[in-house]
Amino acid sequence: MDSEEKALLHIFVARLFRFYFIMEKTILDKPFLTFEEQINKLINEKHLVINNRDYALEALSSISYYDLVNGYKDLYQKDDVFIPGLGIEQLFTTHIFNKNIQGVIVKYAGYAENSFKTILSYIIAKNISEKETEYLNPKNYKYSNDKDKRQNLRNLLNNTLKLCNETHDTPTSHYRNTKDHIPPWILFKNVSFSSTTDIYKYLKTEDKEDMFTYFRLLSVSNIDNEAKANVLLSALNIVRKFRNKATHNLDFVKYRSPLFHSANHIFENTLLYTNEINITYDNIWGLILSMIILLNNKYLEYGFITELSTYLNSYGSDMSKLYCHMTGIPIDYQRRFKLYTSTLMTSITNYNQEEKNDNAPNLQDTYADVAATSETDP
Repeated sequence: MDSEEKALLHIFVARLFRFYFIMEKTILDKPFLTFEEQINKLINEKHLVINNRDYALEALSSISYYDLVNGYKDLYQKDDVFIPGLGIEQLFTTHIFNKNIQGVIVKYAGYAENSFKTILSYIIAKNISEKETEYLNPKNYKYSNDKDKRQNLRNLLNNTLKLCNETHDTPTSHYRNTKDHIPPWILFKNVSFSSTTDIYKYLKTEDKEDMFTYFRLLSVSNIDNEAKANVLLSALNIVRKFRNKATHNLDFVKYRSPLFHSANHIFENTLLYTNEINITYDNIWGLILSMIILLNNKYLEYGFITELSTYLNSYGSDMSKLYCHMTGIPIDYQRRFKLYTSTLMTSITNYNQEEKNDNAPNLQDTYADVAATSETDP
């Protein structure tokens, strides 16, 4: 074979290799499938029972294949096929049930975030300053010998100050344009949950300890201040991360983030039994405990537990047991909730009795007055 033939052979081989390489790349792992093709795949490959194709089409087009099928793979599939006899109706019901629970979490996570920011801004304003140039100055936070931590703190406070000076969002922008300073209780409304949690991490020890006195459950707990700091930080991270999973339609059920184990002492003999005190909860049960710590209000805690219990019971005992298995919520959650809410009801009843003895106006009358005033407004 002469040199010209060798050159042609090399060109041919190179082109042949390139052709096969391109063809291989065009065979995708997850090719696009129409809704009808998705239904056929579920029936023929996944062995899912689908008797009503219109129902399946509506489910897949409103929820998505991934969320409906892959979202509950660990629960309902074995060897990559669904358990015998499982229908798409069960998948859909499980998804709606899960989303209802997530809705309660997202709703009360908003209250939890607001509670935390209210106390954080209160402590910062009281112990440092109401002026942003002072409370966003690194000198007013805990000094670290770690150079990276010091730089992280500077970056955090500089970015927060930049937001303070540039954001168009209210109420910060309104205060910037009309007042001579922007207090933390205003600015933090426009600062993310993540950033305010980071600010809490850098507080001086005495400021953190001052914060604990304003969290109802932490203030009466006999755990030490270092443990309280870890409990609060882990609870903040858990609520924020689980809420993000729920709001961004990610894997809420299987996500894990640990609650510092000292938190268990807060709930001994109500939500937790004595033999569970040394367990580290990193699942949705840990999220529920974290939420209660952060809500910091007996009425909100009672509302959260009541709504959560209502949804857990809404589809019958079989579904609630299944969800408990998925999430780590104890099977006897109703008994535990009752034990905890009984302590809340005692406090609420005592408070209401004191209000009654003081001849305080009835809340219902107050609502009526407000409604009447609204009706007369132009």
